[in-house]
Amino acid sequence: MKEKIKVLVLPSDTTGVGKFRSVDPHTFLQDLYPDDFHVDIDYDPKVNDLNYWKQYQIVHVHRNIGHDYEASPKLIEHLKSMGIVVIVDIDDYWLPTKEHPIHTLILKNELHKKILNNLKVASYVTTTTKLFADEILKFNKNVVVLPNAINPKESQFNEPTLKSDRIRVGWLGGSSHEHDLKLLGGFVQKNSSINHKLQYVLCGFDTRGNVTEMNQQTGEQKQRPILPHETVWVKYENLFTNNYQTLNGDY
Repeated sequence: MKEKIKVLVLPSDTTGVGKFRSVDPHTFLQDLYPDDFHVDIDYDPKVNDLNYWKQYQIVHVHRNIGHDYEASPKLIEHLKSMGIVVIVDIDDYWLPTKEHPIHTLILKNELHKKILNNLKVASYVTTTTKLFADEILKFNKNVVVLPNAINPKESQFNEPTLKSDRIRVGWLGGSSHEHDLKLLGGFVQKNSSINHKLQYVLCGFDTRGNVTEMNQQTGEQKQRPILPHETVWVKYENLFTNNYQTLNGDY
């Protein structure tokens, strides 16, 4: 019996990107090719344990290994010297525009440069689209496009559809898309003559999370729980209701 290729997957989080870019693809890899691959998924890698790394032939990470962006490129180089193939996945451009909520934070900590350093030394880079792949090719010649996808068999994508005599207009996106949604500004008013035939569905409404506040004079950063009215979802709701004019007073 041939020896299986051991793959170590280091997701960046337990939901969202971690699920769709790290966990799900490798779960499918092991399920579809059980005789060829053994996959371990680790959210807390033993970064300084040499024996930990020795057992794997492939290491797949999203953007960075662990939390130390300074040490990550050197570790990738060291793993490669051990004969380990290191794949770095990236789904979004390393320096988002000034409209992005953490643009200033990224610039201050030079995270965009540190992410780019990981891409430069990786054995391979996986990404979402050909357009982005063409940009990454300027820094690493081994780029593979793995489009974002869902598993339509999952229960979350198989909720029963409630019957309605209205046409549903749905929107699903993350907390960084406020500037993108401004492109739709005024669309509810423009649809005023047919709004009685439509139902706008804002998916993913979430008032959890933290706010990172930065002192512009000292550069000090502090985190605190976000207040419900501060969440960007309230701004999204405002847009989809024409500043709540389409809703009754009870809401």
